[in-house]
Amino acid sequence: MENGTVELIDRQKFLEIKYFGSVDEKTVFELVDLIIQESQKRNNCNILADLTGSSGTITSSSRFKIGFYLAEHLGSAFRLGVVADKPRTNMIAKNVAVTRGVNIFVNDERAKVEDWLIHS
Repeated sequence: MENGTVELIDRQKFLEIKYFGSVDEKTVFELVDLIIQESQKRNNCNILADLTGSSGTITSSSRFKIGFYLAEHLGSAFRLGVVADKPRTNMIAKNVAVTRGVNIFVNDERAKVEDWLIHS
């Protein structure tokens, strides 16, 4: 990734993708593409995306576009749990994606995201 680094961890119940670096609209699109590629390789559609090591600001209009991108590319075949710092979880992208059929859960507490991925 141009703006940062990615760490992939194959957990039993889900694939974890940790991103470290600056985040913007383009980076999120690249992360979504990587999520699809890696989860298909591993035949695991449960993904935990940990963005707590990222920095940067994403505008509301970009968040809206990201929600559409998630819906177009992930659809309902994947379950995506996102861990992000509380000030950065304003839910625009999540709400846009959910209303278009994406199975996504966003929270600032990793344990809650893991619980959703494993038990929901």
